[in-house]
Amino acid sequence: MEMQNKIKTFLTSYGAVALCDILALIIVFCLSGVLLVDELEHLHAAYFISTGSMPFRDFFEHHHPLFLFLLAPLVKIMPQNAILILYTARVLMTIVSIGTFYYIYKIAERFLGGKFCALLSILIFLSFYPTLYMFSIVKPDTLMRFFFVCGLYYFFEYAQTLKSKPLIISTASLTLSFLFLQTAVFLIIPLGLVAFYLLYKNPRQIKNFLYAAILPLLFIGIFTAYLYLTDSLKIYFQSCWIFNAKFFSLLDFKLPSQLSDFIIYIIMGYIAYGYSIYTKKADFYVHIIAFLLSFSLIRNFIYPVYYPRYLLPAFFYTSLLIAYALKDADKIIHTYFKLALIAIFCINVTITFTIYSNTTSRQLLKIIKPTDTCFNYFSNEQNIYQPKYSYYWYAPSIESVDDYLFDRQPEYNVNDLVKSQKFKYILYNKGAYMAKFPHPYDDTDEQFKNTYKRHVLDDVTLKDYDFFGIGNIGVYKLKTN
Repeated sequence: MEMQNKIKTFLTSYGAVALCDILALIIVFCLSGVLLVDELEHLHAAYFISTGSMPFRDFFEHHHPLFLFLLAPLVKIMPQNAILILYTARVLMTIVSIGTFYYIYKIAERFLGGKFCALLSILIFLSFYPTLYMFSIVKPDTLMRFFFVCGLYYFFEYAQTLKSKPLIISTASLTLSFLFLQTAVFLIIPLGLVAFYLLYKNPRQIKNFLYAAILPLLFIGIFTAYLYLTDSLKIYFQSCWIFNAKFFSLLDFKLPSQLSDFIIYIIMGYIAYGYSIYTKKADFYVHIIAFLLSFSLIRNFIYPVYYPRYLLPAFFYTSLLIAYALKDADKIIHTYFKLALIAIFCINVTITFTIYSNTTSRQLLKIIKPTDTCFNYFSNEQNIYQPKYSYYWYAPSIESVDDYLFDRQPEYNVNDLVKSQKFKYILYNKGAYMAKFPHPYDDTDEQFKNTYKRHVLDDVTLKDYDFFGIGNIGVYKLKTN
C-alpha cells in the first residue's frame, strides 16, 4: 500500500511531467529520421571550409560563418560517414541546449522566485513542441540561444548588483550570440534599450558600460577584419541581410506566419503578466521580461515568422511569466496544470511520431557514398562531401534570387550544368519533384521570372536518369550503360 501511495504521489507530481519531457526529448533525438532543416547544409559548408574554401568569397552563404568554422574540424577529423557526423553534432548541440536550460533555470531561480519557479519554467518551456525538436538540431540557432540566455542572466545580475564583471560577461555573450546568428539582433536591441534606461537612471555607471564595450568591439573587429581580408565585406551584407530579407518574398513558398498557430501561448503569457500586476507581485525583472516578449513579437511584423522555431524566444519569455504567476497558486490549480502539461506531452509525442519519426533521410544517406556526385535540386538531403560545382552549391533557387538581386556571379543554366557534370544523383523533396520546382509569385517582375526559368529541369536532361522515391524524397539516378 505504501508503494502504491508513493507511485500515485509521483504520478501526480511535477516529477512525472519532467519524466515525460525527458522521454519526449529522447524520442525526438533517436527517431528523427527527418533532417531538421539545414543540418546537412551546415555540415556541407563546414566541409568546404575544412578543404580551404572561405564563406562568402568562395561559396554562397547567408548565415554568419562562426558556427561553420566550429563544425569544420569535426567534419575533417571524423570518418566520412554523414550519419555518424550528423548524430555526433547533435550530441554536441544537446550539450549546448542543456547549458541553455541551465541558465533559464538560474534566471527563474535567482530573479523570479526560487527553485520551484525555476523547475516550473523549464517544464512549461518544454511543453512547446518546437522546443523539443530544436533541442538537438545542428543549427547556429542552438548556440545563438545559449549565448543570449547566458547574456540575459548576467545582465540581470548586473541590474541587481551594479558590478562591472557581470555586465562584461553579458555584453560578450550577447555579441557571441549575434556572431553565431544575425537574427539575434532582434533579441539584443530591446535589451540594449533597457541598458540605456539603467544608464539614464544611474549615469555614474558609464565607466562600467565602457569597460563592457571592449570585448564586443574586439569580437566585431575580428569578424570585420576577416570579412575585409577575404574580400567579403560587401558580399556579407548582400547575402546575410538583403538576400535573407527578399528570399521568401520572391519565391512562391506560400508560408503563412506561424504566430497565429501559437498565439494561445503568447496570450497565456500576457494573462500571467497581468495577474502578476493585479496581485502587485510584478517586479523589475517581470516587467523587463514582458517588455522583451513584446519586442520579440514585433519581429513578426518586420520579418514574418515562417517557422515555429523562430518563436522560441517568445516561448522562453512566456514560460518565465507563467511560472512566476503560478509559483504561489493554490494546490488545486497546480493539480490541473500538471494534468494539462501531461496532456500536452501526449500531443507532442504524437506530433513527433507523425512528423519526425520516419527514416527516409537515413535511408538515402546510406545509399549515397561520399564519392557520389549529387545535385541538390531542392532537398534537405545532400552529400556533404560533394565538391563545389558552382558558387551556388545547393538549391538553384538560391542562384535565382541572388542573381536577380545582385548579378554578381556568372549565370548558369541548370540543364547545362547537369549535362556537363553528369551527377550520379539529382535530389528533390516531395513538393519539388511533384511540381518540378517552386514557382515565383505571379506578380514578380519579368526579370526574375526569366532568371528563374534557367533553373527548371527539362525532360531532355532527365531522359538520362531513372526516377525512384524514398518516402517524401524524390531521386533521379544516372542510368548506367
